[in-house]
Amino acid sequence: MSTDIPVRPSAGRSSELLLDPRVHGRSRVPGPKTTGFHLGTFAAALEDRDIGYQSSRYALDADVRIVDPDNPPSAPQTVHGRPAIHAWLLHARTRDLDLHVTRLIDGGNRVAFTELWHHRDGTAVVATSTAEIEAGLIIRRHTVLVWDHDPR
Repeated sequence: MSTDIPVRPSAGRSSELLLDPRVHGRSRVPGPKTTGFHLGTFAAALEDRDIGYQSSRYALDADVRIVDPDNPPSAPQTVHGRPAIHAWLLHARTRDLDLHVTRLIDGGNRVAFTELWHHRDGTAVVATSTAEIEAGLIIRRHTVLVWDHDPR
């Protein structure tokens, strides 16, 4: 276990407590805390385009909000409910692109990840998401999407 800040145990405290980022705000990322949701498996499903698994990880009444150049923060695209989210995921994954998921952060009841999309026409897209987890399912997801602009 490493940290950029030297830690010495205090009387009555273990060094583990001093390194616990939930208590002391260190820069380490805690391991998964929520049973039933595994961010690594979800990221693999994104990369494998496993829409069935992805949509199964959303609560029946979940919300997804997408902010992009066409849907600014004052009027984000909103997708409500697992069936609509499933359709949105299907639409997004029918495009001809390579997808890599990076920067996984599992905070227990809140996760974050970044998707890097590379379209065959050369367009690069970055999608950064945070999601709230309840009972092992995503209840709210917020995604910010940016992409290369047409240089014409």
